[in-house]
Amino acid sequence: VVAPERQAAAHLADGKATEALAAYESVGAIHLADNHDETVSAMLSDWNEYRLANPGKSTLILANDNATVREINALVREQLRKEGELGEKSITLQTSDMRSTYEAEFSVGDRIACRQNDKKMNITGNQPRKVGVFNRTQGTIEAIGKTSDGAPELTIRLDSGGTVKIRCDEKGYWNKGDGKKGKNAGVPIMHAYCSTIYASQ
Repeated sequence: VVAPERQAAAHLADGKATEALAAYESVGAIHLADNHDETVSAMLSDWNEYRLANPGKSTLILANDNATVREINALVREQLRKEGELGEKSITLQTSDMRSTYEAEFSVGDRIACRQNDKKMNITGNQPRKVGVFNRTQGTIEAIGKTSDGAPELTIRLDSGGTVKIRCDEKGYWNKGDGKKGKNAGVPIMHAYCSTIYASQ
C-alpha cells in the first residue's frame, strides 16, 4: 500500500492536482481558513505546537511571497522573544532577499539563511570544509559585534559545522544590487523560520 503522502507527490508530478489534494486531505494535511490573518495565525499555532513537541527537529513555514515571509518571520521572532529564546543583544541591518531591500532586526539566537555565495569566507572549528558560504547555507547567530574598523559583524554557528564571522557592510558579505543606484543592495541574509515555496526547493 502506497502512503497517501507518496501518492500525492506522484499525482503532483503527473499534473493531477485534484487527486493530490484528495490524498493530502485523507490524512488531515489540508486546513482551510477564511482569510489571510486567520491562515497566518493557524500556521503559527501549528508551527509552535510542533516545535515544542519535537525539540531538536528542524521546522520551516512556507508562504507564497516574500512580503508574507517577512511578516511570518517577524511574528515567529515575537514568539521566540516572549519565550526567552532570543538574546537581548540585537542589530538592525539593511538586508537583501535578492529581489528587494529592507531593514531587519537580528538577535543572538536567531536562525538565519545566507542568500549569496561567498567562497572566500573562512570557517573555523570542527567542520567538513574550511571556506565558503553558499545560497541557502543556514545557521544560528552566536554573537553580534564589530570588526576592528567598526563594521557590524555577526558570528554564525553553521548547521553544517563550524562558525563563520560575517562582516555586514559594503566591504564584506554584501549584495551590490542592480544598476548604478544599487537597487536591492544589502546584506544577503534572511531569517530562516519561513521561506517562499520556490526558495525552499
